[in-house]
Amino acid sequence: MEDRYEIKFVVDRPAFAKEKIQEPGSRAAQIPKLPGVSLDTMLRLLLEQTDAVFEIRGQQIVILPNRDGTKRRSFPPYTQAQLAARKTMREKIAKLQIKVYKDFDGELKDILEGMSDQHGVSIIIDAAEFRRARKVDAVGQSRVKLKSGTLPVPQALDKITGQIKGRYEIYGDHIRILPIRDES
Repeated sequence: MEDRYEIKFVVDRPAFAKEKIQEPGSRAAQIPKLPGVSLDTMLRLLLEQTDAVFEIRGQQIVILPNRDGTKRRSFPPYTQAQLAARKTMREKIAKLQIKVYKDFDGELKDILEGMSDQHGVSIIIDAAEFRRARKVDAVGQSRVKLKSGTLPVPQALDKITGQIKGRYEIYGDHIRILPIRDES
């Protein structure tokens, strides 16, 4: 990634050793096909699966454990440009329609991939959040149903995520499928 983005990545090895957390490079992380997503999105998706975050320090990105003792570390806050892009994406998604040519009864990942292909928007299942919230490992393989016809994308997403006790959030460069927040 350093060559592609012309930025240096540094892993703070002493910080990982101190927290007794395995470094991200030695842990498996799953990343789906993500056309058009930013480096920020890619890093957040990869690192949250490995108990890590990043900080921007000068001309480099430093990878750190997601905690420092008992204090939780967070990703950098979203920029004003990212927040504006999120608003624009929400407006775009609100206008889109999905065409389901025949009744769908299959895996969540397949219907989301079809929606993504239809509209050129990356739709990501946040498997790490599902594992944390409900100890579900293969949420993408969950069976979902959707009747044939044309309906607004937000309505389709509501129907689909409702079947897996999930929700969706729209970001500036993708839609993320997440578990329903625990209200307790």
